[in-house]
Amino acid sequence: MKKSQVVFERMQEAIKINLALLALKKVIVALRERQPHVPYQDDRLTMLLQPSLSGNGMTTVLLTGRVEAAHATETLQTLRFGEACSSVELSRKDWSTQTAVSALSTIDEQIAQIRKEIERKERWETRVVRRRDVRAGAGLEDGSTYRTDNAFEEFKVSGLVGAEKEHEALERLLAARAELVGDV
Repeated sequence: MKKSQVVFERMQEAIKINLALLALKKVIVALRERQPHVPYQDDRLTMLLQPSLSGNGMTTVLLTGRVEAAHATETLQTLRFGEACSSVELSRKDWSTQTAVSALSTIDEQIAQIRKEIERKERWETRVVRRRDVRAGAGLEDGSTYRTDNAFEEFKVSGLVGAEKEHEALERLLAARAELVGDV
């Protein structure tokens, strides 16, 4: 207060700013030391900054200092505060990374389970398909008609059957995994 030479209203404003910065310092110290209680409620500034400081946002701290000897003490304190801020690790980022890794491993387990179920249920099946022979009675280029002994034709079709629902579930899980990983 002596250096700034403020009076009356400006002095009250400077006191409030200093108290807010002190409360912010307490919050930073509590976060850095991973204390169970972080005193966000001590000041309006820290209450406003709580979402950013608790890991729900990106936080940048900008520091300014002066090179003159008269301001060495304030500059040193500012640098110490910046150092304290830089050593804070926001736990929410760690939590969301852990959650993403956990979700990814859960999806991978479900995918492996469904693939085993598909292998267990799926089987090759050959069936006979009967359809009307479109060539029966049709004219050929030379004017004669195509002769066939049947008006229907039959042919065999083979394919994997038995796990259609599992294939749909697998596709949904693979899409969810791709979205989680960022391959969308």
